[in-house]
Amino acid sequence: MEEKKTKTTKKMDLLSAIEQIVEKAKDSKLSPEFYRKASKYIKYVSDKLNLTKEQSVMLALFINRSDDSNIYISELSNDIKCSNTSILRCMNDIDELERRELIRCSRDKGRLSYRVPFDVLDAFRHDEKYVPKKTTGLTFAELFGELDDIFDLREDNEITYDAMVAKIESLFADNQQLEYVQKVKSLNFPDGEDD
Repeated sequence: MEEKKTKTTKKMDLLSAIEQIVEKAKDSKLSPEFYRKASKYIKYVSDKLNLTKEQSVMLALFINRSDDSNIYISELSNDIKCSNTSILRCMNDIDELERRELIRCSRDKGRLSYRVPFDVLDAFRHDEKYVPKKTTGLTFAELFGELDDIFDLREDNEITYDAMVAKIESLFADNQQLEYVQKVKSLNFPDGEDD
């Protein structure tokens, strides 16, 4: 019986698992029946990316719309034929996807929209787990390139002020070998919490 299973089962990869999750999620309202039918695909994505099953499903829905740089919650709701409220219950999972940089959120004029970064899609295309690039041991020029990227994200409202500050602090902590970082840290800027 195991030999038969091996012959009929294609080798799974991230994109094929995501494709199956999306197919089974259509019009499902994310019912228990959906989770049962999609369980092996959800498990594959969850195991490969260290995500919960709910995060894996949300990520699959975002990947399905990855050609759009402004993905709205209402569009995800429409894809699975459920209310926006049902998707809003998944906001903690969506926030975790954003924290792990698997999706980006734009907070333009109080309206949230999302996009999937190209680097994430490229990693998945190669059946690889996306890992944000390391920012340790940078040169002076590389540090400023990273800072420029962070400021671009902030300008595009894709990260909050607090997230921007945290990314800069982490970047500086990872590159204390640079004289510029040492000089900035020696200035002892206030952290802004006493305002």
